[in-house]
Amino acid sequence: LSRAPDELVDALSARLLSQLELHDDDPSSVPIEGYDHDVSGEYPLQYPLLIPNSHLNSRALEELLPLHEAWAHVPLIGNNAYGLRVYRNRSNLQMHVDESSTHVVSSILHVGHDARPDSEPWPLVLEDFKGNTNEIYLEKGDMLFYESSKCFHGRPKRFRGEWYSSLF
Repeated sequence: LSRAPDELVDALSARLLSQLELHDDDPSSVPIEGYDHDVSGEYPLQYPLLIPNSHLNSRALEELLPLHEAWAHVPLIGNNAYGLRVYRNRSNLQMHVDESSTHVVSSILHVGHDARPDSEPWPLVLEDFKGNTNEIYLEKGDMLFYESSKCFHGRPKRFRGEWYSSLF
């Protein structure tokens, strides 16, 4: 577990909050990146949204590469930064491993979550190389490095809250 650069986290958080505020009356209307038409009505609330963020994704990829290389102790070639992914109430993410051709060294950078008193912490579940299952709770700016194509991971427990967002 590490900390992401504060300036990057602040920029990502500002983008996230501006998009959530812009669509506050209808969270399902937050634009979803990567489609040639508006698909917001096609996704039930249990599915995450991707907030358009290509400039900050590129910035994150560049700024976080040295941190990934320091963790892995090898030179790396950045592949992609996915996000901002916004999970909403009752979301979950089944345990899985990622594609080995693109996800050798990965990280989850937690950008933020709602602060309502009835929201519950939402753990990441990660199975380590010894078969131990770990629950990891991330706070804004926390960054978890892991080998996502080798370690089963997910958020199988239902999220209880308004929103929860990370960059992958």
